[in-house]
Parts: sequence; C-alpha cells; structure tokens
Amino acid sequence: MPRTYPFAPQMLPYPCYGLTPGLQADGVYLHHSVLYSGDVTALNALLAQYPDAQGLTLAALLTDPLPSVRTVDRARIRHLAGSLFSHELYFAGLCPQGAASPQGALRAAILARYGSLEAFKSLVRQAAGDILGVGFVWLNTDAAGNIHLAITNDYRTPQLNLFTPVLVLDAWEHAYFSPYYTGLDAYVESWFSLLNWREAERRYNAATAGGRPSGGS
Repeated sequence: MPRTYPFAPQMLPYPCYGLTPGLQADGVYLHHSVLYSGDVTALNALLAQYPDAQGLTLAALLTDPLPSVRTVDRARIRHLAGSLFSHELYFAGLCPQGAASPQGALRAAILARYGSLEAFKSLVRQAAGDILGVGFVWLNTDAAGNIHLAITNDYRTPQLNLFTPVLVLDAWEHAYFSPYYTGLDAYVESWFSLLNWREAERRYNAATAGGRPSGGS
C-alpha cells in the first residue's frame, strides 16, 4: 500500500554496525536515526497543517503542484520529502559486504550505455566530484530501460514523473564524515563496495516491466 501522511521512518535493513568498515556505526546512526528521522518528524508536522496534501505519497509531494499549500511551505515540503525519498533509496541501496556486481537486465543496460562496469564507476566518481556544495548522484531509468546518470543539489530529486531512480549516492558530508571526514573519494569507493545490486536490479526490473515509470516511494 502506498505510504502517505503520517510517514514513519523506514527501518534500516541492517544494523548500524553492519556496514563497517566502509561506514562506521556512529555515522550510520547519526545519518539515519537523527538526520533522516528528524526530517520525517518535520515533514509530518508541516503536513499536519494541510489536509489536502496528506493523501499524497513522497513522489507525489515532489511532483504535485500543491495548490493549497503556501509558497514558503511548499518549498519546505519538497525539501523534506526529497530528503525522505533520497535517504530511503540510499539506505535500501546498501548492504553488508555488498553484492559484487549487477546482473541480468540492469547489467546489460550498464554495459550497453557505458561499455564496462569500471567506466560506469569512473563516471560516478567524476559526478560526485562535480557536485557544487552538497547533493546526490543518481542512476535513473525510463520505462523503456534507458539508463542515465544525473546529479542534483540539496535534496532535489530527478523528474519522478519521467524517470525511476535505481540507486543513489549521497554526497552530503554527513554521509561520510565518519570515518572519512572530507575524504569524498574514499567514501565513494566504500559505497561501491557496499552496493546492494540485487535491490537496484529489483527497482530496474519493476520500473521497466509495466511500460511506464514507477517513480519510487
């Protein structure tokens, strides 16, 4: 059933210490249980003022014009909904020890678009370094299975009415301060090693099976 207001924080699919040594338990706890969960609380508090928006999913909150919401609150709702959407995909996209490489249709799409998995990784590294300030690197697909990489700043998301995100790299410093401090390059390598490619494959297959983008959460 689609999730709507009041939103509940999504539990991690692994313990906070499960991503060590790539990501430290204290950093994962802060990222999930303090920052992300705090944004869940803030979004619910804001939506409590707008009954007309309470039946919308996260994806709809990011794409609907929200005509009944004040302009300043509309921007805040999109910011917070973007945080929830991005973080939930990010956390679900990791797993202890990772999965070595993509398989099936997603692997074929990556090889067709980028030539090799290493070439794909090289472009992700470059994209992470190209972000001005803070943001995310996304691997998206359209309904036909055409994939592309994209970067967004802050908590902005791709156009969810056109594309389905398959996986996402959180390039905010709070994602990697422990243990990397400002070491973005080392963090990206750890992210690669922890990727849950099985979840990415599931999202890719679901997005392309029905002939239209699913938009995610």
